[in-house]
Amino acid sequence: MPKLGISHRIAIFFLSICLLILVGIGVVVATPVPVLLTDTVGEATVRFETANTRLFSEAECYTVSWAVEGIKGVYLNGTGKIGQDSAELCFAEEAHAKLEVVFVDDSEQEYRIDAEVIQRQIEFWIALIVAGCCFLLSLYFFLVPVISSRITNQKALMRTLRRLAIVTVVSVIIIIGMTEFGLRLYFTNFGSEQDRINYIYTAAELQQQTAQFTGTPNVLYVPNPTYEGHNSLGYRGEEFDIQKPEGTYRIVSIGESTTYGFGVNVYQAYPYLLQEELQDAYSYSNVEVINAGVIGYTSYEVLTSFQFRVLDLDPDLIIYYGALNDADSRLEDPGCYNNPSALYGQTEKLGLWATEFGELPSSVIYRYFAINLGIMKVPTGLEWGFEPVPVAKQCRSNQDYTEAERIELNQPTFAERNFRNLLALADFHDIDVMVSEFIHPTTLEQVNGDQNLLMFPAQEQAVEEIDTLYRNIAEEFDAFYYMLGDDFVIEQGDFWTIVHMRASGTEKQAKLYAKFLHDNDIIPQPETD
Repeated sequence: MPKLGISHRIAIFFLSICLLILVGIGVVVATPVPVLLTDTVGEATVRFETANTRLFSEAECYTVSWAVEGIKGVYLNGTGKIGQDSAELCFAEEAHAKLEVVFVDDSEQEYRIDAEVIQRQIEFWIALIVAGCCFLLSLYFFLVPVISSRITNQKALMRTLRRLAIVTVVSVIIIIGMTEFGLRLYFTNFGSEQDRINYIYTAAELQQQTAQFTGTPNVLYVPNPTYEGHNSLGYRGEEFDIQKPEGTYRIVSIGESTTYGFGVNVYQAYPYLLQEELQDAYSYSNVEVINAGVIGYTSYEVLTSFQFRVLDLDPDLIIYYGALNDADSRLEDPGCYNNPSALYGQTEKLGLWATEFGELPSSVIYRYFAINLGIMKVPTGLEWGFEPVPVAKQCRSNQDYTEAERIELNQPTFAERNFRNLLALADFHDIDVMVSEFIHPTTLEQVNGDQNLLMFPAQEQAVEEIDTLYRNIAEEFDAFYYMLGDDFVIEQGDFWTIVHMRASGTEKQAKLYAKFLHDNDIIPQPETD
């Protein structure tokens, strides 16, 4: 058997990669992704499943089936159904299947299955492009020895190889150009808004149109009014008047990302659900709930936001839920946190809001791989809008402290000051305050064995200390304090990070808050004519 030359070996290598990619795509397409959701509520049982949620094209359909017992009613995507049945759903019309179950006590629970289309995933098209490039390269290395064997003249051979090399380089450039054009066309017309933010928009367009946050003079930053889900006043949610309408009981929820609703849409954040629950379940038609939570806020930003923004809304009640960011601020360098300096009593956790933003790379291909490989930050990520605090260089100790050592050295002195001032300011303006216990998963059973959804010990200790501190200050000011953890049973799927809830969790939170407000007669009943 003749020995293969180096050119043939390289050709076989690229052809093998091409075939492996194609086989991998075939395996992905052929492998079903089943989903099974089960639940037990009292004596009721729920089973909701599908054999496959992975579809190749938008024209395909998928079948869901359910079996529920001991319930009052069941609805599939808003349509009433019998207790045990199945239905075929087509992706083009119904990309997800939502089973709504009404239990005998009139409580409701939603179970959702989302289908995915392979052709809508950019990874599928990139894999095809890479496979095509490997095939062209294999073809090239197969042809080189064939051409060289048929051309005996050395000069003619070199001239032919040079032409072939030029054709190859031009072909690669054309392929890259076509890929760049194709990706730009795909993300612009078929991608999500987040895709366009990540891969298409320039820095100027991001700041003017789609940046999630924007800097302000007295409050470090606020939700950008031009961002989807934010209103013109820079709050998350629907439009409302600064001037509180007559007869309205206005509640403003303040805090960090756990109030804003990081990871859920605007209609799944607890403030929106709380307003719905108070109006629908308890007939408080006069209630309005405003979401003033902001991703990344510590008690520093919450205090300044309350003073310079929230007070102008004339709230009757504020609800505070948060602790993680104040706990994490204690992980700063103890040199700046504890020692007298220009930063003493402040925090460098976030930094300074940037006034100028460097231009983003124009190549869609580069941005796609750079962001997904962690080389480049997501353009709308919170850290993208900040720059380091220059004066911090003068006070940092630059010692290699462990997290536990930092927590021990950095006591919550400033969080205590900020929170006490917040409640004192609310008290001065005759605003009622409700402070909620901060909850998070603490056992592997609650997160289906996912260790990544549990805090590391020092962080958990810091959160508990902050939470206890807030409870003590709330009691000192005679504020309403709700032990949320006593009633909130954390179940698998309620949290998607160590502190951020999915829609199932925020719905529970809103229902429990509404019950607490009602049971304690905090909200006056609307006046009737």
